[in-house]
Amino acid sequence: MNVGQQVPSDPRLSIFRSRTWLRNCLQHHHKTGCNSNPKGIPQSMPKRLLFLGNTQNQIRLVDDFDGGMIPYLALSYCWGTSQYLITTSHNYEQQRRNIRWSSLPATYRDAIEFTRAIGYRYLWIDALCIIQDDKEDWNHEASHMADIYSEAVLVISAANANHVGFGFFHERLGSRSFKNKLKRGPDEPTHVLVQEPTIHSNIIGNPGIEEQWPVFRRAWTLQERMLATRLVHFTTGEIIWECASMCACECGHLEATNAVTSRRRYDLSSLDRISDTERANLWDELGFSYQNRLITQDKDRLSALSGLAHRFQNDGLGQYLAGFWSNFAISMLLWEVKKGRKATEYIAPSWSWASIHGRLARNDSIEPNDRFDAILEDCGSEPATTDPYGPILEGSGYVTLSSPCIDGMIVRSDRNGHPMVQLTTEIQAFLVSDVHLKQTQIGARVKCLFPRGLEAGPSGQYIEALVLIVSRNMQDYERVGIAHVQKYSLKNHQDHGHDIRLVTQTVKIC
Repeated sequence: MNVGQQVPSDPRLSIFRSRTWLRNCLQHHHKTGCNSNPKGIPQSMPKRLLFLGNTQNQIRLVDDFDGGMIPYLALSYCWGTSQYLITTSHNYEQQRRNIRWSSLPATYRDAIEFTRAIGYRYLWIDALCIIQDDKEDWNHEASHMADIYSEAVLVISAANANHVGFGFFHERLGSRSFKNKLKRGPDEPTHVLVQEPTIHSNIIGNPGIEEQWPVFRRAWTLQERMLATRLVHFTTGEIIWECASMCACECGHLEATNAVTSRRRYDLSSLDRISDTERANLWDELGFSYQNRLITQDKDRLSALSGLAHRFQNDGLGQYLAGFWSNFAISMLLWEVKKGRKATEYIAPSWSWASIHGRLARNDSIEPNDRFDAILEDCGSEPATTDPYGPILEGSGYVTLSSPCIDGMIVRSDRNGHPMVQLTTEIQAFLVSDVHLKQTQIGARVKCLFPRGLEAGPSGQYIEALVLIVSRNMQDYERVGIAHVQKYSLKNHQDHGHDIRLVTQTVKIC
C-alpha cells in the first residue's frame, strides 16, 4: 500500500493547490524550459478574449487591448454533439456587450470560476473568441493556435468531460476513514484515510495509447496540450499539473515517482536542441497519435495540426506538405495502416498519412544513416487558406520520385485469402492496404516502388515497397498501401535462381 496525500471530494478546494503550482512555475521555472516571467505576460495576444469581471453579469468579449499584453488562460475541452452558445456574425456585437451566465454551458462556467479564483480576469475559449461563421476569421485564428496556447499563462484541461455541457467541478469519491488494528500506544487506535487511486497511465503513457479521458481522444486537443507552456487537468479523481519542468498531482504519486508524462517526453521546448532527424521522428510519432483521434469535421484535419506544424518548422525539415516535410519525404512515405478508413472528403494526397483516420505505424524509425535509392525530384501543394501549414486545395498535393520499380498484380493468397502482390512468377509480397480492398481491385495491375532498392530498412527485417495504382487521369499514381518482402525469404529465392529485377522510373504520386 502506498501512502499519499489526501484529495478533497470537492475539486473547488483544490484551486489553492493549482495556484501554488502556477506561482512556483512562474517564479522558479523560467530557466528550465517554461519560458516564463513572474507575471506571465504573453509576447503576443489573441484577436479576442473573454473579460470575466468579478460577477456573473460582467462577462463579455473584448477585442481592444490598447496595444497591451494581458495575461490570460485558455481552455482545452471536448465540444460534443449538442448545440451550445457560440459566437457568430449575428450575435457578435451582443457578445461584446454582455454574455449571459445562464447561456453558458457547464464547462465554460467552471473554467470562468477557476480563472477568477486563481486571480485572472481573461480567458480564451475557441467557440466564443472565434466568429464561427466567418471563414476568414476562423482560418486566421486557426493559423495562430501555436501562439494562443503557448502564450497562455495556463491552459485548463477539462480532461474527463466528454461534452461542453458536462463541466469539471464534480464531487469526487474522496477519502474514507476507518480504524486500523495497529495502535500507536495502548489507547491510541490509528485512523487511516483510504482513497481509490487515480489512473495515472492516462497521463504518463505514450500519446498513441487509447486514452480513457475524453479530452485525450479529441484531435484538436493534441496540439493544445503539446503547445501549452503549462496545464492543469481536471480528472475524475484529482487535478494534475504539467509544465516543461515538472508534473504533479494531488495524491502525490507523480512527484514521488518522478514520473515523466507523455507531454514532457515529447517536450517541444527542446526542439531547438535536437537534431533534424530527431525532430522528424518526433513529428511522425505525434502525427500517428493525432490520426487516431476523433474530429467532428474531417475537413479540419490539417487545420487542427497546423499549430504544431508552425512550431516544428525549420530549414532542416524543409517544405511542409500536408503533414510531411520534404527533406524527410522518402522516409515519411513508408507508413502503414493498422486499422483505419479514408477521410469522407479530400484532406490530403494518397501518399500522406493525413488522408487516413486510424492507427498508423512504421517498421523503422527515421535514421540519419538510412540509405535510399529513390530521389525526390519534385513536390508541392497549394494552401486552401493563407496558412501554409493548414488545409490544401483538392488535388494539389503531389510528390515526384525517381526510384527502382517493378510492375505487379494484387492477388489473393491461396492459404488465408490475404491480399498479396505478385512481383514475379515465383515471388510475392505481403500487402498492407491503406483501406479494405474492394473485390474489383483483386487482379489490378500495380506499380511497386522500392525506395531502398532490395535493401532492408535499419531494423533489417523487411524490404518495403510503396504499392501504387494508376489514377483516373491515367498518367499519375495513387497509393494503395505498402508491401513487405522478408529479407530472408528473398535470399532463399535468390539462392534458387529467382530474383526481383527493378528498373528506375520517374513516378508522380497524387
